Amino acid sequence: MNREGLRQIIRAAAAMLGEDTVVIIGSQSILASFREFVLPEDATMSAEADILPFDDDDEEKADKVDGLLGEASHFSEKYGIYADGVSPWTASLPSGWDERLVRIEDPESGAVGLCLNPEDLCVAKVLAGRAKDIRFLTAVFQAGLVDPDAVGRKLITVALRRSEAEVSRRAQGFLDGVARRASYAKGPPAAGEDIARLGEKLTRMRDASVLCGRTNRDGTTCRNDRRTCADHP
Repeated sequence: MNREGLRQIIRAAAAMLGEDTVVIIGSQSILASFREFVLPEDATMSAEADILPFDDDDEEKADKVDGLLGEASHFSEKYGIYADGVSPWTASLPSGWDERLVRIEDPESGAVGLCLNPEDLCVAKVLAGRAKDIRFLTAVFQAGLVDPDAVGRKLITVALRRSEAEVSRRAQGFLDGVARRASYAKGPPAAGEDIARLGEKLTRMRDASVLCGRTNRDGTTCRNDRRTCADHP
């Protein structure tokens, strides 16, 4: 994906959701911080942008994103890129991630995408730990775009389940093995005005991001705090 593709998704998702701003948390959120000609190929290979709708407790908005803009949609067939509607607990994010979101605007519609800060994105990636996540991390670290020490400092602030201690140790072990550089790129500042404008919406999103999110026996979503949930420890 490139920036134009991300803007296309922002434009379409904002119009579909009736919002002037959407939040993007997946790997392609890095396009708000660095232009594609700076990014290594392994950082922009994905054709997908993860859209996190506001106030979507029942995930109906996320399902709508999937249906109209998802992988099998007309949008995907036409443009070769697609959106994935996600929930706040899809990714494990560090404390304060909502205060560091980075802005990208679609000039055609004026719609705004608020994307994860690259360090926060890398925290989510290193905790996920899939092969594609490791390729992404290796690429941005080797390119000097993100400081692994900064990622490590944010890693310890993530709200994890008690059973996920090994996941955290594995993530830190990977970061410890990354070769360090003398300096790293400085990304853009946080989108302060947009974050202030969307204060209550982002606060609700942040609060939801530390919930358990697993499925209860009755089919409902568990909304206990992830760190203390006795039903899904």
